[in-house]
Amino acid sequence: MDPPPGLSPSASATRGARLDARSLAVLGLLLAGLLLRIVLTFPVHKYMGDADSLLTGMRAFQVLRGETPVFFSGVRIGSLESHVAAGLFLFLGASRGSLALVPVLFGFALLLVLYGLYRELFPPGVALWALLFLALPSPAFLSWTYMPDGYAATLFLCGAILWLAALLARRGPSPTRIALFGIAAGLGWWQSFETLGVLGAALVWLLWSRPELWRRPRLLALGLAGFGLGAFPWIAFNIVWHLKTFRNNYAARPAHGIAAIAANARYFLTYSLPEVVTPVREAWTDLLHDAGAGLHHRLLVPVRLLFAAAALLFLAVPALRGRKDRWSRAVARAIGLSPWLLFALVIAAYAALNIFSEAGETRGISVRYVLPLYFVVPGMLAVLLSLVAARSRALAGLLASAILLFNLTAYHWPGRASREAWREEAGRDDRLVELLRRRTITGVVGGYWTAYPVNFLSRERILALPCTSDYYDYRGRRPPARLYRWALVSKWPAELDAWAVRAGVTGSLELAAPERAVLVLTANPADPAAQERLLVRLAGTCTSPD
Repeated sequence: MDPPPGLSPSASATRGARLDARSLAVLGLLLAGLLLRIVLTFPVHKYMGDADSLLTGMRAFQVLRGETPVFFSGVRIGSLESHVAAGLFLFLGASRGSLALVPVLFGFALLLVLYGLYRELFPPGVALWALLFLALPSPAFLSWTYMPDGYAATLFLCGAILWLAALLARRGPSPTRIALFGIAAGLGWWQSFETLGVLGAALVWLLWSRPELWRRPRLLALGLAGFGLGAFPWIAFNIVWHLKTFRNNYAARPAHGIAAIAANARYFLTYSLPEVVTPVREAWTDLLHDAGAGLHHRLLVPVRLLFAAAALLFLAVPALRGRKDRWSRAVARAIGLSPWLLFALVIAAYAALNIFSEAGETRGISVRYVLPLYFVVPGMLAVLLSLVAARSRALAGLLASAILLFNLTAYHWPGRASREAWREEAGRDDRLVELLRRRTITGVVGGYWTAYPVNFLSRERILALPCTSDYYDYRGRRPPARLYRWALVSKWPAELDAWAVRAGVTGSLELAAPERAVLVLTANPADPAAQERLLVRLAGTCTSPD
């Protein structure tokens, strides 16, 4: 085949080789990102928020029974992950392993849509740099998206909304793209109000990029129809329950006055933003004490300086627009005003959501509320490194390696002490359930973090009631006439002894594993009324801190 006009055969071959090399690099990074997520997930282990993560599996049991749970957590997070888990349970059985596949699938899908986003917004070389930091992301970003607690699905929908908006802006509106954008936006609305930041930014940017959409009401109607389809579970729930989502959701309530807004702004700037990219807490790096952890902490300052340089370059993009010097032209080739505006809108949206809402008043483990901000980070880094690479590929590689080493040394790889401890904790839970089965226990009461997972691990063959936070109302949903053989569970035997004294019950104490104690009650109620009185007494005397 003849080369295109203007290209010699050697130039055509060189260009084809370059494209092939880039395609192989993209494929390699995508596979590396998938492999990373698999290795960090398996062998299965307890998650840091294990009882919360297993709620996804408990909801999946309801789906398999033909029920229609709309939300995974309260009325804030949709049950999309639970529906995916139910499908996996049908084929693979219900287990920690099959449940752990849910965020792996969403995490890889997120990687694909985000790379699609960058391919639409940036030149191929810049998009490839960005893919590097998507495949091997910030430790906080990875920590929150590898657990089956709703955030993997939420972040995937955020990424899908932005990617579809970029497709519409770059390739033009079509019925198919408009419908898909509407469906993704609707699913995001159902899944979490956290998607509103990207949805608001995407809509403003899309209407700015494609003002002709205002003059095409049929396409707008199609988008709204898609939104209604995706958000249908949320809409139906709020019609039946009179907008309960807004009444029981702190993300939908404003901050408590000027003082709270000022405090939220300080927290956002001094904690949330740094934690997204250079976490020192919420990737649980405080649990790491080996040589890798030492390298991670030594890299903290230089990596923060690199992020600061990338952020300053990003902020300078509008000022460099239109200038004729070589540096300004290079920046303009790497990032145009349109992608800059989209990312600026995303930053502004999440700043506003977290500063002016009651959700922003949450302190402690709260970086998950601003995680979509990480979508901007690979682009910032990619622009900086592509400019450096134009002068020195070696220097660009060195800078990228510093960031990647910072990330890689913070991950909880198999073999690290914290990871092995979590694996052992999962084994202790299994031995606890085995003991309960041997002793023919059909009902347990205990602290939330110890007792509630038994519902999932026993496939709901053992009723596990927590002292507090019975999110799925297992107590209220149990058959009213059924009698159970009861036991108390705790991490600490001494706590069970003291609890039994307060409740006026007796039993035999057994240790299923270290930090897994069981008190099998000597006497069990002979009728439902007596059983109810026992449960009230146990709940009223429980002081478990777990």
